[in-house]
Amino acid sequence: MKKLIYTLSVLTLIFSCSPESTDAGFDGLTADAKGEIQNSGNEQESLEVPVLSCGVATQTSLELVVTAGATGAMGGFDIHWMAEDAFLDNGSEWNDELSCSMGFSGNGDALYSLEAGESIRLNLEDFVAAAECGTVECGVTYVFRVRAKNEGGQGEKGGLNKSDWSEAFSCATAECQVCTYGKGYWRNHSTDNSGNQENIWPVNELELGTVTYFQDQLNDILDVPNNEGNNLVILSQHLIAAKLNVANGAGNEDIAATIAAADEMIGDRSVLEDSFPLEWKSQVNDLKDLLEAFNESNPCADDEGEGEE
Repeated sequence: MKKLIYTLSVLTLIFSCSPESTDAGFDGLTADAKGEIQNSGNEQESLEVPVLSCGVATQTSLELVVTAGATGAMGGFDIHWMAEDAFLDNGSEWNDELSCSMGFSGNGDALYSLEAGESIRLNLEDFVAAAECGTVECGVTYVFRVRAKNEGGQGEKGGLNKSDWSEAFSCATAECQVCTYGKGYWRNHSTDNSGNQENIWPVNELELGTVTYFQDQLNDILDVPNNEGNNLVILSQHLIAAKLNVANGAGNEDIAATIAAADEMIGDRSVLEDSFPLEWKSQVNDLKDLLEAFNESNPCADDEGEGEE
């Protein structure tokens, strides 16, 4: 009788642990829960998340620094990025349609295979071009995230999973600046110029001192050669250029004060008919130099050779 009871107990234990009994409960679980059960007792460690930092930024370039964690990123890393405005509009969530991605493989390319704590500097404009994902623009804040990849089972850290994605991290390009031009450029891009360039003046009239001049009159002032030596004309030429630059979107508090001082000095004088007293020469030259420096402060590369004559 004892032997029969023992046999029944063993059969009951086998039945309660049989695959059929386990499957019946497994079918009722979510996919995530199934994955946790399947991976339990067989979990692999993951690489540490790399750290992002900002490097040098200009109006058209942005340097991003990737630093590997304590487990390195021997297989390289992946980067996602998007404009911060789009990121925030999307509820601070990543969206494949709004973001760009680029993989930097360390397998076969030692440049992107990072040891623990090793850093690499990347130029956003380079991998934006490689990913064919827009261009780098001035005054834009970009959001990035990064994750480390391993060597696919190779090497000392073989077998570790890729890291989680880092938290969103922001870097910005330099603020946009409007180009400034010298008096020669504005003369050559007016309604009356010998090279027939397009007229790009933002206004058709300006006040010099307390007198208003229309564009054809301003052209006449700009046409006067420097060697005639009239300091009123020379100051007015640089003042015209400065006022056109300001009207075109450039400017700051310092140049506003200089322009006001030049206007006060000119007063109600007629630029092409009058002149300054000789004893004003030093003060006039100081103002002229300040105006000229502003006009040449942010030239556009495409406009080289279009400046002073």
